[in-house]
Amino acid sequence: MPVIGLGTASFPLPPHETLTSILIDAFEVGYRHFDTATFYGSEEPLGKAVDKALELGLVKSRDEVFITTKLLPADAHPDLIALRWIYEEGASAIVRSFNKERMKENIELFEWELKEEESEKFRHIPQRRMFSGINFVSENGPYKSLEELWDEDP
Repeated sequence: MPVIGLGTASFPLPPHETLTSILIDAFEVGYRHFDTATFYGSEEPLGKAVDKALELGLVKSRDEVFITTKLLPADAHPDLIALRWIYEEGASAIVRSFNKERMKENIELFEWELKEEESEKFRHIPQRRMFSGINFVSENGPYKSLEELWDEDP
């Protein structure tokens, strides 16, 4: 990844055509790393600039271009918000998806944080185990009761 990147946040944002032209100029002078976000409103102009840079031969392939972005909790799928909460609570989660885009989204949960009020909402949701553990309790086994299995927290 290039050491220097071009940020695309600007308030107010130039018109999309102007921003696309500015980003093509950046390609011409050698930029290959760009930072964007849905919140900035610059993702579409950046995509058009990448297409134009490829068309003009400023870059040989998309592999030469590095784009970083941010996922705000409001933009996240509810499952990702829950996954982020699990992570912030210090627990480990095992996710299963064979969809490449979903795998990428799951890893991106490390790039943002929940606001305190969002975390607080989760804390008010009644928690319960999906599995009681009764199958692990036996007079002859290591756990004689559910309390013992769950460290006194049945």
